Amino acid sequence: FCPILYQINNSTATIFRIYPMAFGSLATIKPTALNTNEVLYTAPAGQLVEGKVYITNRSSSEIKVRVGLSTGGESDFDTTKGYVVFNRVIARGEYFETDSLYFGDGQSVVVRANHTDVTFTLLAAETENREEGGFLAQGVSESDKSSTLLFMIPTNYRQFRGNLFVCNRGSFDTKVRVGLGTTATDYLEYNYTVPRD
Repeated sequence: FCPILYQINNSTATIFRIYPMAFGSLATIKPTALNTNEVLYTAPAGQLVEGKVYITNRSSSEIKVRVGLSTGGESDFDTTKGYVVFNRVIARGEYFETDSLYFGDGQSVVVRANHTDVTFTLLAAETENREEGGFLAQGVSESDKSSTLLFMIPTNYRQFRGNLFVCNRGSFDTKVRVGLGTTATDYLEYNYTVPRD
């Protein structure tokens, strides 16, 4: 789109740059099968999506749900490390909302539930992906006694802003350590408790 010139009484002019944007409910699905991954939404090429998944239990019993991020479609989804919500229990008649998710350029949100009487809705804004945004890495800790490198910030980045999701897939609460740098003292979080969903 071209810049738009707006003028008031021939004395003040302001230039606005308008980017195409979709906002609101970008997708809603009701699972068609039990315990089966389904794509809720895929970011179009050149677009960055920022939003939350709202999950409504419409059944008469509690349900378990999962939400994950895929580098492509359902067949590209890595079930070993792609989840941001894992077996979250939602009581009958209740709902749950995820933290804000960011994905772009063909990346997808994948959902599943152990019941078909549930609704997954993505409320989000879709904007031009000018900064190569989206999720950059997924990983799983190889050992509870050693560090695992998740992402190396490229040296040509002048600044970097990101979010980190830690999903506990275990049977009990767990503790994590998150750091930036190369030494044992470079922690941002140390023994942070991640409860079991």
